Amino acid sequence: MLFDAPAGGELVDDVRPAASFVGVGDLPGQRAHRRSVGELGDFNGLDTYLHILTSLESTLVERFKPTVTLRNLVAAGRLGRKTGDGIYRYDAAGKRVDDGAV
Repeated sequence: MLFDAPAGGELVDDVRPAASFVGVGDLPGQRAHRRSVGELGDFNGLDTYLHILTSLESTLVERFKPTVTLRNLVAAGRLGRKTGDGIYRYDAAGKRVDDGAV
């Protein structure tokens, strides 16, 4: 997910290339929707990811412990597309603004 390193969202997406893209469109008539790890996190909501990881950590193992970066983003109100700011920044229409982010 998010690494505890001074890296922007672009670096996170570069580190996890092809496997990190979620795509639908292998069936006839389907349009492919590609999102990187960072975009998917922003789309679903970073607060949602934090809640899920916190639950997994408490019931399973520390492997699911949310990173400090994720906790800081959520604490700062940077929840993703719904707030216009998360791993990336978004304009009023919800389109990603390429300015580096995180």
